[in-house]
Amino acid sequence: MNHAPRPGPKHKQRGTTLLGLVVGLVLGLGVALAVAVYVTKVPMPFTNKNQARTPEQDAAELRKNQNWDPNALLQGKPKAAALVYRDVLKISPPAEYRPESFRKPLAHAEQVVAMYSEALEASLLQAVDGLPGLSARWREAISILAGRSKPFLSQSNQLGVPRLPAQPFFRREMFDWVPELEKRTADIRDEMIAALSEASAEFMPYVQYGAGDPVNQWAELNHSRAWTSFHLYKGGEPVEANLARCPKTAEALKLIDSVHLAGTCPNAMFSVLAPKTKIPPHHGESNARLVAHLPLVVPEQCLFRVGYDNRRWIEGEVIVFDDTIEHEAWNDSDEIRVVMIFDVWNPLLSLEERQIVQRMAAAERQFRLS
Repeated sequence: MNHAPRPGPKHKQRGTTLLGLVVGLVLGLGVALAVAVYVTKVPMPFTNKNQARTPEQDAAELRKNQNWDPNALLQGKPKAAALVYRDVLKISPPAEYRPESFRKPLAHAEQVVAMYSEALEASLLQAVDGLPGLSARWREAISILAGRSKPFLSQSNQLGVPRLPAQPFFRREMFDWVPELEKRTADIRDEMIAALSEASAEFMPYVQYGAGDPVNQWAELNHSRAWTSFHLYKGGEPVEANLARCPKTAEALKLIDSVHLAGTCPNAMFSVLAPKTKIPPHHGESNARLVAHLPLVVPEQCLFRVGYDNRRWIEGEVIVFDDTIEHEAWNDSDEIRVVMIFDVWNPLLSLEERQIVQRMAAAERQFRLS
């Protein structure tokens, strides 16, 4: 499938819809905060109309309310308060859209929930410490249970194959072509450097949306040379001029278990990430195929995240991952980072299932374009 990033959902622009949303959120937050206050036993200025009050009582109540401290919500039942606050935050708008009167209490709620989650995570880790079989999967499970992270699921922009395990990274041993490809790293790097020097114009911005297209998280990288690609295969077709410029790389790419889907795969490119550049979180096209990186130039301060897992590229060592799981990348160094990116079949599919994927992809394309 094509690696081109896709924007998130387009936001509605109608003023009436936005006004209704804001009003609904304000009312919902008011009710939720009232519940939180009740749970933590903080007095509220409710007046019993059936009982006469003196002016002195009213004045005392007013002074108490004027001096109300949101930190008092921690008194009594802080854990119960944190759980209610967590539900409040689920329905609250992003910080930049919050009404002014709610910003302080919601910021306090975020702090309380963060403290609760951190303490719960530490308690859970202590409970399982030393148990056999405590892998990264269970550390992630603890983080999810504590509310410190979310479950990262496979989300395909096009063809999603159900019941395939959503694992971020795949073991190198599952791909028999890896050792031989890694032996050719130096030749591939040399051809990449020559292309970068002699044909820099062929390194095109990776993100290219047209005028009027929704770009969302890609606004900063749209048509930007901060992230460029030198395509060797694109959308299932070879880029002959670039392959001719890099003959040893072209031969190396014949080693891999390439995906062949009409109009979409194979894809292969040199991907250049400029200094101080971040690729925002996004998802790929299909879990029927995986994405592989052969790191060619990797300075310090570069990081790659797929789902819950962070990895650092090591020059000459192939990484294979499922790009339908949310992923992002950083280059916080002062130098460029370059990897060769290409797609391969998901090894969890049988040969018969590959044929089904190919037939489905071709039929969908024909239907869409006819």
